[in-house]
Amino acid sequence: MIVFTGLWASLKISRGITIPIQSLAMATETVASGNLDVRVDVKSEDEVGLLINSFNEMVRQLKDNKDSLERAYIESDKRRLYLENILENINSGVIFLDNTGKILTINKAACSILGVKHENITGKNYIELISSLNSEDLAAMVRDIEGKEIREIKKEVKVNINGKIAMVRIYISGIRESYTSKSLGMLVVFEDLTDVIKAQKAIAWQEVARRLAHEIKNP
Repeated sequence: MIVFTGLWASLKISRGITIPIQSLAMATETVASGNLDVRVDVKSEDEVGLLINSFNEMVRQLKDNKDSLERAYIESDKRRLYLENILENINSGVIFLDNTGKILTINKAACSILGVKHENITGKNYIELISSLNSEDLAAMVRDIEGKEIREIKKEVKVNINGKIAMVRIYISGIRESYTSKSLGMLVVFEDLTDVIKAQKAIAWQEVARRLAHEIKNP
């Protein structure tokens, strides 16, 4: 009877350990497959129970972190789409360069003003773009700022766009990370002033004509 009781007790203890460990092993496989919606029931306060509690807490933290990352990604993607929408619907040309001078972003207006195709210029070095514009003013401007820390630069330069001379107002600003002040690259914003200058000249000539007419009528 004593031997039977001992065997029964040993079997019960063994089952009390084996079953929770098996449940823990199955839950671990579930987590490994990417499913974090899992929890192992705890029915004891011994070492096995503590182990299962630790596992449940670890999975909970992993799920919280995963949910936070997913929310952050969704927010980041929303901001990216919002910014892209703005860039594609403004009349000013916008180009973003990294620290090596590679063109990371160029919007539709920039391509239209400069007479280039998005797929042909994205990822290229800005030197290639400048060369195609055949502008000594722009080349001199670049020589002045190369290797220097850029804060803000505003300038009007003449460029050659598909054989036509255009006056372009350029604004250049260095971009830095908010928290570390690490340089991220350079933002270039520009607009074609050709039509504006033509309109100003037309207004000026209209004023000259008005004055001449006045002088003729009133000698």
